Amino acid sequence: MTYRQILNKLEKKANSSLKVSSDLKEAIEYNAKNYIGDFWKSENERVDKKAKGQLKSNGEEGQRILDDGLSAFQEHIDVKYFNDITSQVAGELDQIEKSDLSIDDAKAYLKKFKDNPSALRRLDEIVKKNDMKIEGITYSQEVDYLKAVKNLGQSLVDSLYTGDLSRIRISLSLLESKVNNYEEYANRDKEVVEDSFKLATRKMNSL
Repeated sequence: MTYRQILNKLEKKANSSLKVSSDLKEAIEYNAKNYIGDFWKSENERVDKKAKGQLKSNGEEGQRILDDGLSAFQEHIDVKYFNDITSQVAGELDQIEKSDLSIDDAKAYLKKFKDNPSALRRLDEIVKKNDMKIEGITYSQEVDYLKAVKNLGQSLVDSLYTGDLSRIRISLSLLESKVNNYEEYANRDKEVVEDSFKLATRKMNSL
């Protein structure tokens, strides 16, 4: 399951919770206009109990969607980036790690291994040790996005139980923004660049 599919399913649950909240408000307003006394009180309790049950169901289903979706995506990236590599490729990566790697060398190796995710994962680790980084989706970036989507998705799921308009819309917007960002980043061509933050930090530490 992709992040977009998870988002779309959670959005349906979000809209359902918003409708429950809206319906509850209308029912309470109707009761206030049409009933009095104990019957008015009992009707409010009835519609409130019904709404809470629906919100609870949306939250529980949202949690299953999030957990199952992220579990499937984690499995996908593990399979993609942890396939076996040949002894020849492994040996070459060992030599690269021991070498004085320049940015031009790193760019050349990126071009060579761009279609080998397992080798690319190892190359990503190597270039980081040399104050460089790979722009574009690599295994480390996948892990970072997975954590972010999990946190934002959990915030949205938690909001489903409340039916709170602002909380649901804000949580949904933040998750959608992260998914859009991931898709844009995943479609970028990978490139090796200097890690300016690491270089600046190293320069400051040397003073």
